[in-house]
This record gives sequence, structure tokens and C-alpha cells, in this order.
Amino acid sequence: MNADSPGSAGLDRRLLAIYLNDHIAGATAGVGRISQMAEASASTPIGPRLADLATEIRTERDWLVDTTRRLGVRVDQGKLAVLWTGERLGRLKPNGRLTRRSPLSVLLELDLMQSAVAGKKSLWHALQDWSAPLGLDPVVLEELVISADRQLEELASLAAVARRAALRA
Repeated sequence: MNADSPGSAGLDRRLLAIYLNDHIAGATAGVGRISQMAEASASTPIGPRLADLATEIRTERDWLVDTTRRLGVRVDQGKLAVLWTGERLGRLKPNGRLTRRSPLSVLLELDLMQSAVAGKKSLWHALQDWSAPLGLDPVVLEELVISADRQLEELASLAAVARRAALRA
């Protein structure tokens, strides 16, 4: 068996720390973005659904931070600050409207969130692969994969609604 294959003791803890911190930073930005989306859409039919997703994604991010710390990995606060700032600056992009949100904003944000959740699902799979040497519960990780699949379906459904509204003349 290759020293770097799952199930072996060859896990590179330095690379794991970078990978986990990259995902924590992305999750932090994602929580900020979907929370803002839910707030901006609160009075629309998709607002409550976005609020539910924001709660789920925040809970999963918290689990990831706790798990990272339990694995003895330091959470990189500098990386978090950079991504947090980048997410906030991303809200300032021109949207074709001067005083209000464009209908395209929610559509693009839903597209971005689908990409983010797909990336998160890949993280859960990676942690599944290494669950034994990391001492992680594979059942919990499978539940996280299932949750990501459900979130992707929900985001795709919301994007279908947003496409109809955003591109209407």
C-alpha cells in the first residue's frame, strides 16, 4: 500500500492543515454570503429557504472548525480575515443598477453557492477517506455528504426560480 493512501499512517498533517483551513475560510465566506442573500431576499418566496440553508451551512462550518481543532490543527485567523474581507468586497461589484440589487445578483450568488457546496462535499469525501487514521466517525461524514447533496438540490431549485425572475424582460 502506498504510504499516502487512505488507511495508512502516511497522512501529511501539514497538507491536511492547509486543506482544512482553506475549507474553513471558504465556509466562512459562504456563511456570510448566504446569510446576506437570505436577508436581502427575506420578503421573497426564496428568503425562508435561504435562511434555512444559511443555518445548516453555519452549523456545518462550526462542526468543521471544532473538528479541525480536535485534530490539533490551528485555525488560521489570517486566512479567515482575508476571505471574510474578500466576500464583503465581492458584494460591491457593479450589477447594472445604481440604487438596488439586480435580479441577476441572486442568480449569480446561487450559482456561486452551488460551487461552494460542491467543494464542501469534496471535503467530506476526503475526510471519509481518512476517517480511520483521523479518528473521525464515518457515519457523521456520510450524513454531511447527504446533507451537501440535499443542499445542492435545494440551491438548484432556487436557481431555477431565480433564472425565471432574473432574465425576464
